[in-house]
Amino acid sequence: MKYCIAMFAVAVVESATFAATPAIGNVQMEQEDSARTTITYELTGAPAIVTVDIQTNAAPSSPEGEWVSIGAENMKGMTGDVHRKVEVTGADEHRTIVWHPEFYWPGSAVTAGARAVVRAWPTNSPPDWMVIDLREPFTVAWYPDAALIPEGGVTNKIYKDEYLVMRRIPAKGVVWTMGTSASDFTAAGITARTDEPRHKVSLSDDYYIGVYPLTAIQKARVENSEGAAEADYPRRPLTGYKLRDMRGSSNGYAWPVYTNGDFDFEESSKVDSGSWLYKFRNRYSAYGIRADLPTEAQWEYACRAGKGTSLNSGEAFTSANAVKLGRCAENATDADCEGDYTAGRCTVGSYKPNSWGLYDMHGNVMEACLDVYSDFSTLDPTQVQMDPIGAEKPAEGYASRVFRGGFSGSSGAWHRMRAGNRQYNFSDNTTPSSTQGYRLAWTLR
Repeated sequence: MKYCIAMFAVAVVESATFAATPAIGNVQMEQEDSARTTITYELTGAPAIVTVDIQTNAAPSSPEGEWVSIGAENMKGMTGDVHRKVEVTGADEHRTIVWHPEFYWPGSAVTAGARAVVRAWPTNSPPDWMVIDLREPFTVAWYPDAALIPEGGVTNKIYKDEYLVMRRIPAKGVVWTMGTSASDFTAAGITARTDEPRHKVSLSDDYYIGVYPLTAIQKARVENSEGAAEADYPRRPLTGYKLRDMRGSSNGYAWPVYTNGDFDFEESSKVDSGSWLYKFRNRYSAYGIRADLPTEAQWEYACRAGKGTSLNSGEAFTSANAVKLGRCAENATDADCEGDYTAGRCTVGSYKPNSWGLYDMHGNVMEACLDVYSDFSTLDPTQVQMDPIGAEKPAEGYASRVFRGGFSGSSGAWHRMRAGNRQYNFSDNTTPSSTQGYRLAWTLR
């Protein structure tokens, strides 16, 4: 026997760039005696990322008649046409989602007091969490809540190896403060850096950024060469690769490109055929994921996660507080990495994340940015800097790119873990040391 249950559909439009708007209709939810629940729907207008929420008006905490979600932790294990890109349904077609509440919502049952809220997200404005499968058939899934990510969430080691997880950063239109306060240099007992003054910045677009630094095994999976790179410790950050390896030696070196005197994002974002990022983009071309490195501003905004302090925990800038957030010289002997490796780079995600769920932003390895180094001391602190991109590339020779974040260096170097820390003099053509790695980003525009 099957039971028909209340249903609801919603299409959320967050961008006007589509000629047609994705829309959900004809939602049906049925439960069998076995408790297996099937949700069907139709998608019209345009392809979309589809998610679903199960709501009830019978929850003890909800006022009578008010619909509330049962919570992401109770909606795990949904399969079918959900959490992925879905094509428009044709005549006499529908899409199907399957859920087993008896396994994921124990002690409860889907009744007439429940409904399915199916949501369509435009493909250029997806949900907050993106999970990229690095194995064939190279699919991508999206989740509106981290609690929905399968296998226990991002802390599972598979997300440092077989998958790559990226978090959408809500940056569009926010005015925030970049740089380091003079008091934090004093607290660290070092001379203030004149190229890290506090100044206002705003970004025009949201973007995704990796939850972890790119690991050695993740790079190898994209190259289909899983055996070699750092086989003993594959989930440490990838190091030892030039910008040329990641972006290429022609287009890859070109950032930033100007057309008729204006910064050209499209041209600047190009990478060379054969480069690692080209292979990555080509593999996921059906999803339009144009992964790249972050700009300095994107990196720092993501690191801070809304905090104005040098540590994204919001705590005072001290060594004792810094070592909670990332690998550095002061905790480099902690036995918290895989195997018996207890010095230098550590397994990604071994320390506390920031409030946006990003790990290792303060320590482990410095991370490459697109920006050619520029001295921020020349900026007008009263002006908001829109979408800063760094200095122009030299007409000849190689540029000095900026690296961000702390690393396991010499003793007493915890002060490098401040959110505003900048390292430069690393040429496009220089092989980075074991302290320099990468984190992927994708600008939504």
